[in-house]
Amino acid sequence: MQVLKLSKLYQLATYARDNPIRMMDDLQTLFQVRLSVVDTQTGLVILEGPTLADTSMSMRSRLYSLPGDTETKLRVFEHPGEELSSFLLIHILQVIDMAVNQRLRFIRRRSERGAAMLSSVLDEHLPDGIESILGAGAISGGFQCVAIAMEDGPKALRGVSIAALPVLAGFGRSSFLLLMPEQRHDEVRRFLNKIGIRAAASSTYVDLRDAKYAAEEALRVFSSAGTNKQWDDFAGVPISLLTRSRKEACAIVEQVLGSLAGADAKSSTLRDTLFTFISNDRRWNETSAALGIHRQTLSYRLAKIKDITGRDVGSSADLSAFWLAFQAWPSYSEPLLD
Repeated sequence: MQVLKLSKLYQLATYARDNPIRMMDDLQTLFQVRLSVVDTQTGLVILEGPTLADTSMSMRSRLYSLPGDTETKLRVFEHPGEELSSFLLIHILQVIDMAVNQRLRFIRRRSERGAAMLSSVLDEHLPDGIESILGAGAISGGFQCVAIAMEDGPKALRGVSIAALPVLAGFGRSSFLLLMPEQRHDEVRRFLNKIGIRAAASSTYVDLRDAKYAAEEALRVFSSAGTNKQWDDFAGVPISLLTRSRKEACAIVEQVLGSLAGADAKSSTLRDTLFTFISNDRRWNETSAALGIHRQTLSYRLAKIKDITGRDVGSSADLSAFWLAFQAWPSYSEPLLD
């Protein structure tokens, strides 16, 4: 009987590539067990057969590692006294492993395409085929970026790829990022919460050329949210602290710094002094040490900054304006991309 079942098993293996769901269904019928392949990193189901009609609470489960992927396991639900023999189980694992490897190859290709597209979008290039992942017309209502901690990136990438979520996912400069249609906000939030990943979302943007600003905004929301919040939205962060586009960044810098935004040596020196002073929380000794200058020189430069801009670092209002310009400067100073 085992030899006959083994022969039938390898006949069913022909479905491993083109119709793995049918193969899993037929395997369940043949062996009267419930089969489910789970990803150990995320807890998500990669492949499973339909629920059996005679499934009962008395069925017991056993977990087996698949030969081809260390992060996937086969869960077998069996009726007491009707457990699979080790002889058959070895072959079942081999056959299911073929189907899972096919599925994982598809998942990896999709995630690689999505990461490449996200990189292009962040570089202000619009790649072809983006709707094949996000869906036709999916971003007509706007899009958002989601920031995730770097260390959670691999888990998030594997998770969204297994679940085939309509998002672009990949590593940014300082965080792992998702770019999603605005209409998928709740779905993505619930999914990340399900697999235990903390994240934060930007506000809604309508032009993909502003994706990098959405990404920066998401990261700032994420950084300000604290580790006790599983999810945070842009609405929870004061809008005045964040620039939403390069155009807005330029307006802030030029209004606050005036001629100090120039590229000449004098302006560069004074601007660097101001930004170092701000980044060191206005601590004179640390600022002087970082710049390699004497405190008297620092005092002279801050006075020159006041003369040029009309703003004083001793004024709370003026300091707030300087801080905004400091935050906007990276967007203002970077070269325009074709």
